[in-house]
Amino acid sequence: MKRILGTAACAVALTAVEAMADSTATRNMIFEGDLSFGQISRSGTAVNSSGSPLAEIEDVTTFAISGLAAVPLGQNLLAQIEIDVEGTDYPSTVGGDEANDTYDASGNLGLQFGYQFNQGYVGGFAGVGEVDSSDTDGEQDADYTIAGLGGQWATGDWLLGAQVGQFDSEAEDPEVPSDVTFGRIIGQRFFNNGQSKLLLDVAFAEGEQDADSDTPDEMEFTRYGMEFEQMLGIDMFGGTTSVYGSAYHLDIAETDEDGDIDRANDLSVGLGMRIRFGASNLQDRALGTAPDLPDVARWIGATPVVD
Repeated sequence: MKRILGTAACAVALTAVEAMADSTATRNMIFEGDLSFGQISRSGTAVNSSGSPLAEIEDVTTFAISGLAAVPLGQNLLAQIEIDVEGTDYPSTVGGDEANDTYDASGNLGLQFGYQFNQGYVGGFAGVGEVDSSDTDGEQDADYTIAGLGGQWATGDWLLGAQVGQFDSEAEDPEVPSDVTFGRIIGQRFFNNGQSKLLLDVAFAEGEQDADSDTPDEMEFTRYGMEFEQMLGIDMFGGTTSVYGSAYHLDIAETDEDGDIDRANDLSVGLGMRIRFGASNLQDRALGTAPDLPDVARWIGATPVVD
């Protein structure tokens, strides 16, 4: 991605991992790679509300690669780096018109730092990213920042996590969300001695759109979904492997100064494979890492359609 996940950013991230590794205690470092593909299907009153001909793509195929490094520091501190890159595939034109307001690609770099104890974790996070749209003029390509606090608590085969924070995005054409505050709850249940995992994820957010207007429009996001992951009896390069399937629903509502509401809904389903080092099973992986950062790039990429 432009500027965000270029060579310099990757070099900084890798250098940080190496430096932190020198300070680790007896807890294991955990490294994980994730390769996935999926489909986004869009609906709602705002989709193509500008009238015919159809120009907003309603079905998009996604391809993503992600990486995570969780590095213990001393007895209880934990540092975590996350890198995510996603691209899409969809028709460039519909009925001879250029695809409009369609999520095209994203990339982000996230950092977390906190205190890890026997039954959980508490800490802070920050990140930067970029989201590209289908518009060839690039006016809706957005840069964003995110920051907040997060934690998790384990009991038996359950793990409950929560995050609160804020993200802000900006683009030449400010149809993207700004000054957004969010809250998120993540519940995980492990089965088969940590070999299987069911994850439930719910998030709510409020912010603004059209920040250059005299009266910016109000934005509301609701996202919920689930993921099921299963370990495989295959060791690759000395690491454990697993496969997963996920389904998420994202609802975006824009309220303008007249009180009218435009709404769009994204249903995304995905399949993926993960390989990890330093964790013997999915439960150990969850206990040894901070909660993954929220996928705000999808939220930002879906927002222009409601304008």
